[in-house]
Amino acid sequence: MKKFTGSFALLLAAAIVLSACSAAGSPAVQPPAATQPIPTAAETRPVFTQTASSTEAPVMTETAAVTEAGADDEVEIKIAGFAYLPARITVKVGTVVKWKNEDGAAHTVTAEGGLFDSGSLSKDRAWEFRFNQTGNFTYFCRFHPDMLGSVEVVP
Repeated sequence: MKKFTGSFALLLAAAIVLSACSAAGSPAVQPPAATQPIPTAAETRPVFTQTASSTEAPVMTETAAVTEAGADDEVEIKIAGFAYLPARITVKVGTVVKWKNEDGAAHTVTAEGGLFDSGSLSKDRAWEFRFNQTGNFTYFCRFHPDMLGSVEVVP
């Protein structure tokens, strides 16, 4: 009976350790909770990077240029170094925004609220979306939720 109890305790301990490892290695992917306001065209063009702490949702802070484009223009955002470059852009209604993944890792371009989702983009793959309505559209990578970007669409 002692041999059986010892084996059972060992199996139980191994199961607990394995379940803790798999839970820690694959966190739930959720869109970020909040972002800072997007600057208007009249404001100085700040630069943005992404920051996050273990207790707060990722937030873009000032540090990549805001790009403006006219209607029917195409704007390209690069995905490199686990970041969208530039992180924030301002475009006019009708502009096509193209995201190109230059990272070795796969990424997505997923809008908060579900307006668009590129699906998985492997290295050198691109995806585009035409913005036909005004508003502020925040997006993130489902695989790396600390990667944030936004598109402000103006008339």
